[in-house]
Amino acid sequence: MNLVTVGGGGIRLITVSRPEEQESARGLIMTLSNPSGMHFTPACAPIVLRRVTDRIPQLGFIRPGAPDYESYRQELEAVAPEFGFFATAPQPVGGAEAGLAEEPRLSLVS
Repeated sequence: MNLVTVGGGGIRLITVSRPEEQESARGLIMTLSNPSGMHFTPACAPIVLRRVTDRIPQLGFIRPGAPDYESYRQELEAVAPEFGFFATAPQPVGGAEAGLAEEPRLSLVS
C-alpha cells in the first residue's frame, strides 16, 4: 500500500505492507532531507501504522524513558529486514577476477 503526503513543500512517500485484520502495517517512509542550501539527500525511516483500540498510547515525540518508548522501539525494529531491505554491494569472492557473489538487489515488501 502506498500513501503520499505533501506539506510545507515536502513530499513523503509511505510504502507499507497490507496487514491482516489485527496486525500493524509496517514499511518505510521516504523523503528528501535538506541539510543546507540546495543540497538534498534521500532519506528514509521505518514506519508502523496500527489501529488504536482499547488504550491510547503516548503520542507525539517519544523520548527514551517515556512509558511507551520501549513498545515503540520494538515495533520500529521489527520493520527491517522483514518489511524493508537495504541493499549493499556484494563483496567479491576469491579476488577481483572471480566476480561478484550475487546480483545486487533492492527489495521493498509491500
